[in-house]
Amino acid sequence: MRISHQRKFIFYSNPKCGSESIRKLLNPYSDVFDVKYYQVTDNNPYYSHISPKEVKSIFEEKKIDYDNYSKFITTRNPYTKMFSLYRMIYKNSWYKPNFSKWLESTASYGNGALTNDKQSRARKYGSYSLENLILDKDSNLLVNKVIKLEQLKEELPSFLKTLDIHIHGFQIPVINTRPSKSLLTDVYTDNAVQIIEKRYKWELDEFNYQKPF
Repeated sequence: MRISHQRKFIFYSNPKCGSESIRKLLNPYSDVFDVKYYQVTDNNPYYSHISPKEVKSIFEEKKIDYDNYSKFITTRNPYTKMFSLYRMIYKNSWYKPNFSKWLESTASYGNGALTNDKQSRARKYGSYSLENLILDKDSNLLVNKVIKLEQLKEELPSFLKTLDIHIHGFQIPVINTRPSKSLLTDVYTDNAVQIIEKRYKWELDEFNYQKPF
């Protein structure tokens, strides 16, 4: 995540949605930089993939007006995002479970894709549905702008202009080893498709995402 108290913005890092590249882009304009989850202190409680709910709570404790900030986040087609998360988790592992079985073991809320609390928060929030990430208990939005990764080149520069940040020649962040249609077809069984359709219905409908295979 990145925060600028001067420009009044908060960028939330949604795992596997190009957030690393955007954080680097925002570095010159930011006042607060994230730390790893295990490095959190009272002075800097903001870790890389902290949720909007947590930040709002911290702001309230610090008597900072959360509503006075422009808050934005990126999103991505849940079909490719979840497979990308799966590949990230098991990239260097000798053991790799069947994708559909792994998907069954995750959740779109709560512990997400964690198997123990010491693991990266990218695992936890990486499998959250967008509505569970950016809506509060009363279904109020905790962000002002959601940018689709697939439209980042068009949407991000224009949004940043509203923050008086002008960038030129913006390059779309590289999504490492983007899965091919044939690979997605192989891993997405009927069961896996049904899980995505049920858990991520809100963002599928809200952003008109379709099966990419």
